Amino acid sequence: AHLQYMKGWKIPLTEIQVGNLTKDEVNTLLSDVMNESFPRSKSLSNVVYRKTCGNALLVKQLIMTLWNEGLLVFSFHDRIWRWNIKLIESKGIPDDAAGLMAK
Repeated sequence: AHLQYMKGWKIPLTEIQVGNLTKDEVNTLLSDVMNESFPRSKSLSNVVYRKTCGNALLVKQLIMTLWNEGLLVFSFHDRIWRWNIKLIESKGIPDDAAGLMAK
């Protein structure tokens, strides 16, 4: 609806279709951002992919939710990111876009 409204402004607009990330792309993204090896980030990326279906906006939102809720923390002492998949799974984080965006 908002895009249709903007088209009425008679200014040049470019629409870009962005597809979902694959499971491997989510793993690559997380391992790069967190400076982790692929095998170590795989458990987290699997959960992130399953809950977001690779939607880039939802991937970002879920990572922020995990961080805000203390489920994804950086250890300054060890200089690594830490997470507990069982704890993440038990927290009842939504598996849908509306639920994630509401967080």
